[in-house]
Amino acid sequence: MKKRIIAMSLALVFVLLTASIGLANVGLQSVSSSSNITASGRTVGYSGLTRSSNTEPNISVSITLKRLVDGQWQYVDSTSNYKTNSSEVSKSDSCTVTGGYYYKAFATHCSTSGGTSYTESKQIWVA
Repeated sequence: MKKRIIAMSLALVFVLLTASIGLANVGLQSVSSSSNITASGRTVGYSGLTRSSNTEPNISVSITLKRLVDGQWQYVDSTSNYKTNSSEVSKSDSCTVTGGYYYKAFATHCSTSGGTSYTESKQIWVA
């Protein structure tokens, strides 16, 4: 009887340790993100990408195009994309802008395991 109780206790400890190690590894997923901007004449293209090393229950990217006016970044346009049960989401858009300003894409990246992160593209001058 004692041997059976000891064996059951050891089995329970093994199961609990295995489960806790498995749960700890869930947080080890790698999430990467990026944003980009291009210009052709007065048409500005902007994009964002959120990528995880594993499938995410929820993953999204939101990109805002802004222009620099008197030292402040002002809203011009935005776009976003959202997926469930995916390891990657991207979105791109373009719009015609007013010349004579610097433009930049600001992206917000969200995933279940990675939380929220932010990226900014380089700034570009549109003549």
